[in-house]
Amino acid sequence: MITASITRYSPKPATEYRAGFFDKMKLGAEAWNLAFIALDFDGLPFANDNAGACVWRTACCDATTGEFLNPHTEGQDLDATVASLLHLPASEFVDWAENAPVIAKLPLTVLLPDWVATARSRVSRCARHPLDDVVQKLDITVDDTSKAAAYLSKFRK
Repeated sequence: MITASITRYSPKPATEYRAGFFDKMKLGAEAWNLAFIALDFDGLPFANDNAGACVWRTACCDATTGEFLNPHTEGQDLDATVASLLHLPASEFVDWAENAPVIAKLPLTVLLPDWVATARSRVSRCARHPLDDVVQKLDITVDDTSKAAAYLSKFRK
């Protein structure tokens, strides 16, 4: 797994959720993001014992071909994995998942065919991406530019 400093989708750390598989498997931050968004933590998401393994294996799959790329093998291009996409804001990851032809080949889809729909319904529960505030400020319409023009005029000499 890539597991660097990434935005955590869950508002709380993984250890504060009823995620039995998390303690047994050392899931990276990317796999935890996938687990949080794809599994229904309000219901009973862990009725299947293979949920944790499928989440981890899916995060390790090539995002184009669906091939499993062992993260412990030297020379693997981990930037091409599903895990690398889990660094995106949750809504962008789900946009990818809804449109990627490879989804049907991923282990999580084989186990839980409707996980992408679950993920779409859970996007609003995810933590905000750190740049969301900056992007929103850039999108605000500026009605009055007179102060900016006056300030800039001081430097036009």
